[in-house]
Amino acid sequence: HEPSGREVDYPKEDVLQVSSWNIQFGLHIDDIIQAIIQNNDLKNSDFIALQEVTRNNKRAVYRDIVEELATATGFGHAYGRSHLELNGDGYTSEVGNMILSRHSINEPNILTLSPGIDVYKSSRGKIVGGRIAISGRIAKNGKYFAVYCTHLEAFTSPQHRAKQLAEIIEDADKGYPSLPVVIAGDFNFGPLEPISSNGYLDFYDPFKDKRQSTSNTYIGRLLELRLDRIISRGLELIDAKIHRDLPFSDHFPITAIYNSR
Repeated sequence: HEPSGREVDYPKEDVLQVSSWNIQFGLHIDDIIQAIIQNNDLKNSDFIALQEVTRNNKRAVYRDIVEELATATGFGHAYGRSHLELNGDGYTSEVGNMILSRHSINEPNILTLSPGIDVYKSSRGKIVGGRIAISGRIAKNGKYFAVYCTHLEAFTSPQHRAKQLAEIIEDADKGYPSLPVVIAGDFNFGPLEPISSNGYLDFYDPFKDKRQSTSNTYIGRLLELRLDRIISRGLELIDAKIHRDLPFSDHFPITAIYNSR
């Protein structure tokens, strides 16, 4: 199923709508908030998985992006810190993942993924910490769904990213064995890392098909990459979209729409 980007006519109460966006540390947070409030697919999402959400980031003028997103959108939320950035200028920035939800997030949890790099240096300074996934249960139409938001490691091998994803799936198998599961986020998958090649054939990935070269989710120099994914198990997909009209990060937001009945 190739992401279409078209408008689909469906009753909102009959669908589970999921979006994901790596917001690039909130550098353009005012535009991002307006997009979440105004874009039809984002504002109607049952939950939105956000990555690179920061607190005290110098480039974002030290704003608390977590608090601003929660307050401005009116969504419920769950947040987890993945790592700290220790800059030579003497400030420490916090980076994490966040779920915005129209529904109560039951039993929110933070899963620490196996480390690829414990302490490393980048253009942003020394980074301490690792990668995580936030999980929880949401209910719609009397039915529960297990939801995950994650950001897999970029500075590691495809095999290690596959291991991190396997850890999330194992957590879902143990914690939510009878529930439909959605895992959304920045998977940092390269062009040779389709979800099916990693053996997770019971999860469906509508964003893995690269037949359309213009359907990248990353706005950087490597224009062919679909780094961002929403994968699911136990749900019927209606449509999937890449929002190329919202260039307020180095990633485009994506949306998947499922039958919730």
